[in-house]
Amino acid sequence: MNTDLKSIPADFSPDSAVWIYQSDRPLTERETRMIRELIRQFTIRWTAHNVDLKAWGDVFYQRFIVLAVDNSVAPASGCSIDKSVHFLKELEAHFGIHLFDRLLLPYFNEGAITGIHKSEIKAALDEGALSGETLVFDHTVRSLQELKETWIRPLKDSWARYLLPAR
Repeated sequence: MNTDLKSIPADFSPDSAVWIYQSDRPLTERETRMIRELIRQFTIRWTAHNVDLKAWGDVFYQRFIVLAVDNSVAPASGCSIDKSVHFLKELEAHFGIHLFDRLLLPYFNEGAITGIHKSEIKAALDEGALSGETLVFDHTVRSLQELKETWIRPLKDSWARYLLPAR
């Protein structure tokens, strides 16, 4: 379903761990290019306990930063994940973006990506602005395979399904 994921390396295990961070605003083309280069530099030197990780990352839809580690080569550790969070905090400061708001649900709205705060989803469903069929980005995916297959899915199949009216 997701045609924007062509840059995922074919030589990574489908079980590779992924982390998804969404920007609170669309990135410009220039910002996207710069962030892609910074991600490339970071993933080349990303280690866990002084062991090089087989890591990759990219920017999708000028909105989402995805990092992945092929655990079949070497798994990410708590310290290596801390390094990635530090890297993302640096991106936030440099580009004036926020990447850690987990209460925003991004979704497609007339071909564009927009976000809605978790506290507003129920009202948007009641008003008909959202439905169970609205395509959302579900950041609960944890592997490259899930990213490819179920990152974008109907709201009724996402973590937010519990907000739908009972049938």
